[in-house]
Amino acid sequence: MTDQTVTNGAETGGAPAANASPWDKRYYVRTNGINYGPYTGHQLKAFAGEGRVAGSTLIAAEGDAAWRRADQDENFAPLFAPAAAPQPKPSVLAVRAKLMEAEERAASKFGHRGESGDPAAVANFIIIYDIKSRGSARLEQFIMELGPATRLGPTVWLVSGAHNIGNLRNQMVQYFGSTDNFAIIDATHNKIGWFNMGPEMDARIHRVWKN
Repeated sequence: MTDQTVTNGAETGGAPAANASPWDKRYYVRTNGINYGPYTGHQLKAFAGEGRVAGSTLIAAEGDAAWRRADQDENFAPLFAPAAAPQPKPSVLAVRAKLMEAEERAASKFGHRGESGDPAAVANFIIIYDIKSRGSARLEQFIMELGPATRLGPTVWLVSGAHNIGNLRNQMVQYFGSTDNFAIIDATHNKIGWFNMGPEMDARIHRVWKN
């Protein structure tokens, strides 16, 4: 997917079914300069209800040539329509400030898989992996959706989010094959989890790591 043409490269062929729902289309989302997706219209509709997608969030359906604001899409615009009750006319600056605030809230929530909204539950994680059996693109997207993340090296990431290290390890296993391995360090709570390191490495980790 590029900024010039928003597509996953798949050719669907043929005309769409007459009774196909517009919410069945697949969309990409762009926030903080990062592209996420694809997601179905049903998923983005739910994200909008949760405040993870704002009217000013940029979206594009598969095959579109350009990004557009969610509130300018014919399907999503009604989700962001103002209330029917009469309201005092706000100033242009006030409207702009509210739009920026909504966009910032959506950007901070989007891609955050943590279930807890308590800031005290947020932890810092270091993820280190070695993938030989398959590509890492899906894994990298998963990592970016965990919360604020930055790559420290080709296969080393620093991530923060409200996650439990055991649950996070179990979620990551699906992206690894029998010849791959990874380790996760919860730097906030002094915990470590790993996968497929082998018995010798398991013993070395248990010998060195002290909780």
